[in-house]
Amino acid sequence: MPEKKEALLQFHKERILCAAKQLFSEKGEAGTSMDDIAARADYSKSTIYVYFSGKEDIQSHLVLEDMLAIQRGIALCLSENAA
Repeated sequence: MPEKKEALLQFHKERILCAAKQLFSEKGEAGTSMDDIAARADYSKSTIYVYFSGKEDIQSHLVLEDMLAIQRGIALCLSENAA
């Protein structure tokens, strides 16, 4: 049962992050409000705050995702060139 709950939690967080990423790309971070993110993700604003403490928290998660993607890319390049 905890695995199902964790999967659902992750689903909602990813949906919110995806909506925020789209909006930040379209309107910029400063031009995007929590109301915008909630509307795009199809959640109430209070639901967004269940998963994230605010827009800065969402931004931090997105930056971390990008940094991890860069790290994976570097590791792949290094492993391909080590042979």
